[in-house]
Amino acid sequence: MTQRSLTGLLLIVGPVVGLLFWLIGPAGILGGNGLDGNSTNADIVGVLVANSDWSGYSLLFGTIGLLLWLGGFSGLKSAMSEGEGSAYSGLGYLFILVAMAGLAASSGIQAGVTLEAAQAGVAGAFYGASDALGQYSITILSIGVGLMGIGMLIQKNVSQILAGIPVVLSIVIVAMVLTDQDPSVVGAGYGLVTLWSIWLGVTLARSK
Repeated sequence: MTQRSLTGLLLIVGPVVGLLFWLIGPAGILGGNGLDGNSTNADIVGVLVANSDWSGYSLLFGTIGLLLWLGGFSGLKSAMSEGEGSAYSGLGYLFILVAMAGLAASSGIQAGVTLEAAQAGVAGAFYGASDALGQYSITILSIGVGLMGIGMLIQKNVSQILAGIPVVLSIVIVAMVLTDQDPSVVGAGYGLVTLWSIWLGVTLARSK
């Protein structure tokens, strides 16, 4: 397997694993615990505590998915290291690295909610902090992929459409976050970035 193919594979597998375990976790849309947009932090914490084992596993595997995704971005940055877009790809990777660290920290806090935090009576506050950190990190992630897109536009190592999409997404997501703090907005942005990453990954993996 070539470096380009491995990068493409990681850009596919990483976000898919991360998103899948987020969706099927106890507090996820597909978790089957009856949570919705009107659920309070206390409702969510109750579900996490009641399903502490599965919560821990889903958060762990979701974080592993994020690390695989980060590996894909690292490979993309390395492939562009000697091109004209290297400055933008390097800066974009820095933003993505910080975002992934924030998302991993958010998962760690949620894991704590199911253990000591719940017993200490401050679980709601802990979960609120985790949720805010996750939303902030996704916004930073969108900026990072936007910068990566600028680098690819300059370097022309993929189609201009594929390179331009993250730039547009970055602008739209940041604008929406600044005008609407609804978590669903940030979640939708994360989903769009995931779809773009999969498209890019398939393109790289199939190229020779």
